[in-house]
Amino acid sequence: MGFPFVLFWILATGIYGSDPPFDQTKVIFSGVFSNHGVLQRSPASASVFGTAVAGGSVTVTLSGPNGFNFTSAPVIVTTSNDASLNGTWKVLLPPRPAGFGYSLTATCNGCSNDTAATLNDVGFGDVYLCSGQSNMECPLYTTLSRNESYKRAALGLYDHVRLYQTGWRLSNRNESTWVLPLSEPNVGGYPQRTWALPSGDDNGGSLVRFSAVCWYFGAALADAALEADGADLVPIGLIATTVGGTNIQHWMPPWTTSNATCKVNNCGWVEQLNPTRPPVQPATQPSCTNASSANVWSCPSGLCSSLWHGMIAPFANVTISGAIWYQGENNIANGRGDLRTGYACQQAAMIDSWRRVFSATANTTPANFPFGVTTLAGACTEGFPLWSQYEHAIESSWLDCATHGGSRAPGATCKDMVNDWAGGLRAAQTGGFGHTPNPLLQNVFLGQGFDMGEPCLCDRAMTAPNGCWANEQCYGTGFYSLNVTHNYELAAIHPRDKKLIGQRLARALTGLISGKPQSTPKLSRCRLVNATLINLSFDAVLLGGEAVSLQAPPPGSSSPLEFLLGPTGNATWVSASSLKISGPNSISAEIPNLLPSATLPSAVRYAWGDSPCCPGLNASTYFCPPAACPIVTASSLEPAVPFWAAIDAEGKCECTPPWDCSA
Repeated sequence: MGFPFVLFWILATGIYGSDPPFDQTKVIFSGVFSNHGVLQRSPASASVFGTAVAGGSVTVTLSGPNGFNFTSAPVIVTTSNDASLNGTWKVLLPPRPAGFGYSLTATCNGCSNDTAATLNDVGFGDVYLCSGQSNMECPLYTTLSRNESYKRAALGLYDHVRLYQTGWRLSNRNESTWVLPLSEPNVGGYPQRTWALPSGDDNGGSLVRFSAVCWYFGAALADAALEADGADLVPIGLIATTVGGTNIQHWMPPWTTSNATCKVNNCGWVEQLNPTRPPVQPATQPSCTNASSANVWSCPSGLCSSLWHGMIAPFANVTISGAIWYQGENNIANGRGDLRTGYACQQAAMIDSWRRVFSATANTTPANFPFGVTTLAGACTEGFPLWSQYEHAIESSWLDCATHGGSRAPGATCKDMVNDWAGGLRAAQTGGFGHTPNPLLQNVFLGQGFDMGEPCLCDRAMTAPNGCWANEQCYGTGFYSLNVTHNYELAAIHPRDKKLIGQRLARALTGLISGKPQSTPKLSRCRLVNATLINLSFDAVLLGGEAVSLQAPPPGSSSPLEFLLGPTGNATWVSASSLKISGPNSISAEIPNLLPSATLPSAVRYAWGDSPCCPGLNASTYFCPPAACPIVTASSLEPAVPFWAAIDAEGKCECTPPWDCSA
């Protein structure tokens, strides 16, 4: 993928670079290190790095429990005409078992200021990087389970979990930042923080503005250890580096953002419709490159790779155990399943490039470290019916919808545009395979979020309660009440129930590491029995010994299993009449016969829409709770993977490659 040899050489032989100016008269650790931090445990070697006077030498001492003491060989501080390298140093520490009680001291020979830099209460454990846009950024205080986390943290149950949250730093950069300063201005309410123990209440604390998904992921790992009898509590370090409203191209290194890596890999996307100007047609939309200016209106703010430079590169020399990723809303129109086009390709390229950079120094971060992906929650399109290249409808239909329908267009055709947007992007998040790991996304684990949409939807253009689901669950003092917890930006795109997503990610990671993957109900075969009955089979291997099960739909909701009935050009999606278990890994469904004569459906889809679990729900009366899709695994309640399949004249299903459901 065009990984530059010179960058690999720099990483393999030392630090990647820095962000001057620094006070290089003294030795400092990079701002990613502080008291109370967590470094990666054995078998990996944790690295520490920072700046000092160029040409001097730095020695690092690590002291720990039971009289442990290590002093590194002196490391010569880099002297270079390249300001990004001048004055940097990096030391690899010996692998250490899990535990706290360590201190680190860096001293400099040759610095005009001989004051040593010291870090205390340092632990060795598992370090995870959490990144993405607003749904990863959404802070804990906006979520439904925040008070439970506050209470458990106050009891000291999570003292072995440590938090580090960087701010909105250098989000408009065209060169990388590799060493952070010791302090950072408070930007957008997200200051760069030192490492901290978890704490929080309505008056503040380290948890309040910390990434909710990142926290619930780490807390779920900690809870599993607490529940295991006699299990030692391994320290957990959580690094949150997120920016809302961003495209994946912002987070990709510059050598991955050309069309040589992925087709149509420009830094732009089709902007949400603006009634003051005509819609941009896919064939003529302006494209962005790394050098494009922000005034090209279809481009995202900032530059390609800007967040790679400012939000990921500062951690590239940190040894980590794995990463989790929640992003895609801003790329919603790019959900191609084609391996060389759109989001499926871009996400794979980003994961591969991060892995190659983080692991470039031997014996640190594993070359194929576990990487977690969260599928987009319901309402991720925010109702904007723009044409998608994954789209199963034709482009002319999109143009008609966009031109005559307005930004939130009514009608079946426009609704189908939105549904294909959401379903296509979620498929692309799995590389088009429907599950992970797979040949494109190796050692990648998946936390399903598609069924976790906000149950109390609000339209930001309207005032509650008229703009929200006007039902009793969303008001009063109930668990989901908007009066009890803040609905982040009053937008459906930011669901408040983040806990289950974090738990699913944690279970998936545990299964991946243990060699017992999380059960995944993925369609492997479907066949029409006749015009009114279809059989659906789910991959027995991916089920991992579990059976499929059915849960009752919410009152007032139609089935999310739908069939395309009617002649070409005038077909309509119709929900299944009923679902029944027909075997350990199979389900049968009745197809409504609504036409004058028995007509075979031409396609079938499941949970494919923008609001996947409760299609047709009357939002003013009924309520769609999280995790409401009907097809789940019997024990772990993992939701069935959304799918879209064409049905041929013989009644056989065909999914979009590389997903194969024709077995």
